Amino acid sequence: MTIRLLDSGILHLDMRIESLQVFHLRKTSDIRRMNLVGADLLPGAFFLDSCQRMLWVASNDFAWNRVDLEPYLEIFSGEKAFQFLLRIATGLESQIIGETDIFGQLKQAWKESLANSKMTQACREEVSPWIQRLFEDTKEIRSRYLEHLGGSSYGTLARKLIRDGSRTSDRQTVLVIGAGQLGASVAPFLGDSQILLWNRSEEKTFELKTELATRFEIRAEIVADLKAALAQADHIIVCIPVGGTAGMSDLELYQTWASGGKRGVYLHLGGTREQFLDEMTAHNNSERGFVALDDVFELQRSQGDVRSLQIGRARSACQERAILRALGSSISIPHGWEDLAAFA
Repeated sequence: MTIRLLDSGILHLDMRIESLQVFHLRKTSDIRRMNLVGADLLPGAFFLDSCQRMLWVASNDFAWNRVDLEPYLEIFSGEKAFQFLLRIATGLESQIIGETDIFGQLKQAWKESLANSKMTQACREEVSPWIQRLFEDTKEIRSRYLEHLGGSSYGTLARKLIRDGSRTSDRQTVLVIGAGQLGASVAPFLGDSQILLWNRSEEKTFELKTELATRFEIRAEIVADLKAALAQADHIIVCIPVGGTAGMSDLELYQTWASGGKRGVYLHLGGTREQFLDEMTAHNNSERGFVALDDVFELQRSQGDVRSLQIGRARSACQERAILRALGSSISIPHGWEDLAAFA
């Protein structure tokens, strides 16, 4: 057990790994149809909501009381809980194995949890040391085993789909809908296209435009009229959850683009083909150019398993690191200021 001095001057005992608990719900078709509000299912815990899963991290003081969801629920405790968190953060539990986007989502979710009052103070103090260790170990495992995996991000796969779907060698126009974590991870891979950005929040759109310009030297244009942008763009990349666009349904978004006669790719990274197929069929759509999240997963699988050795070593490293953490071993790993700031 480790004793820390908090900013308040109070001595705090770090929660032992045996008390660490993770609740996990994969977003199967059944779970998606329930339209669950994940943060309300286990109030006070640290909560992560991604396109593939819902995840809660807490101590063993928290008890799950939704009996109807138990057939879909996975619960991990102690060393197994930390090992599972490592596999999540390193991308080893993702459909696109080794992808980097989930680590960014995890860090952003933790940052937002520290800024709001949804997580209890007790849970914050108990879980915080384990999240910090998680960030340290994730960076170490990724740098040693997964850094040069190749083709392991949504951005690289989206770029390949756009290139394969282009009917001409002329410079193409790509509209990115959504400026959150997913949009920010995809846009830097589109530098050879004319990029249009739309997001419900003008502030976040401007932040993404600035990030592209300063960090990647990529110019992007912010659009205010979504319908006009849909008609203008050769390709569309939707980086928000299903039903997440203000004022237009997912079907209306697709129909507006398709009615313009474009022959490119309409890529929706916020849902699977199953979620759209029935609605499109009912409206006599041919799904021309439509690509959903499960199509992206299939593309990744079709590229072969040449990375299996690296992935196997990364999985072993997650297990080894969890064992070391359970034993209370001190592991000194350098990490960046952005990680340290998350715990300030």
